[in-house]
Amino acid sequence: MPFDPLTHNFTLLPTHDPAPGVKFYELKTHPSVTGETDHHRLNIYLSHDKDFVTIWWGALESTFLFSLFGDIEPPDYNEPLFRGYIETDQEASIILKSLHLTSYAPNKIEKTEDGKIICSLLAGGDL
Repeated sequence: MPFDPLTHNFTLLPTHDPAPGVKFYELKTHPSVTGETDHHRLNIYLSHDKDFVTIWWGALESTFLFSLFGDIEPPDYNEPLFRGYIETDQEASIILKSLHLTSYAPNKIEKTEDGKIICSLLAGGDL
């Protein structure tokens, strides 16, 4: 069967469309991951352009974090985990298992009322 991220515990982010023909997905490891884009959540993300796949842990779009950090450039919150071709669900199973994706817990980056930036684990646990 052709690779389909939906069969591997990813959810499509239908409103996130920064590049034509590329679909973006988020790993469903928390109840708050429902397919709604949250630019302050750090999690496992996957982009899928035909057979080419990129998987990373971090922010969906780092540029949205600039609003939190003001004049200070935010740190790089993206850790690439895989870039390459995945053609079948069988290949995907092997690759995704080897990445140990469930060892990455979703986090949230927020600005407190006193102007501090915090990164904390999302409460609620795995799905």
